[in-house]
Amino acid sequence: MAEHAAAPAHEEYRGPEGWAQVQRHGTWLTREELLAFMREYHALLDRYGHPREEAPDGARPVLMRFYAVPEPVVPESTSP
Repeated sequence: MAEHAAAPAHEEYRGPEGWAQVQRHGTWLTREELLAFMREYHALLDRYGHPREEAPDGARPVLMRFYAVPEPVVPESTSP
């Protein structure tokens, strides 16, 4: 489903004020910082999101997918 939603998001993206928003970012975090970030992310969803029956006029269903995945650990090469 995520791939199905991603293609239209890229096609519909009309800049920072449009309905479709696309964001990519990379950073360095500790595990504890990542977990704290996820708590804040959930708090934002609770703050700004609405159940269908309580959604204000003009609200649309929005598919949101968030993946936080550490890059694979690449062993350092040992040069002679």
